[in-house]
Amino acid sequence: MTVLTFSVFLPMLFFRRQIHESYFRKQKEDLLEWERKLQEAEQRLCDSRSTLNAREEKLHETEKISKEKESKLEELQRKIDLANATLKKMEDDINNQSTELSLKEKVSF
Repeated sequence: MTVLTFSVFLPMLFFRRQIHESYFRKQKEDLLEWERKLQEAEQRLCDSRSTLNAREEKLHETEKISKEKESKLEELQRKIDLANATLKKMEDDINNQSTELSLKEKVSF
């Protein structure tokens, strides 16, 4: 009876072992697949961060250039305003001189 029990028990153990090995092999494959996908996602994230950093750097450079141009335009506007004020003063002086000259001519006649 022990030989019969052992002969039935041994194949059953072997079968259970195969089932466990198959189960753990599948778990290992699933884990490796998950790890591969995780690494791919991490690489995509790294690539996205690099792209984002490059875009941010370009944006900062564009903003810097824009501020420099704005500053130059403000300086040019101040110079134009100053030139216009100077021209207006010169025009007023010329008009005053012309008026004075006209008065002198009228007085001298």
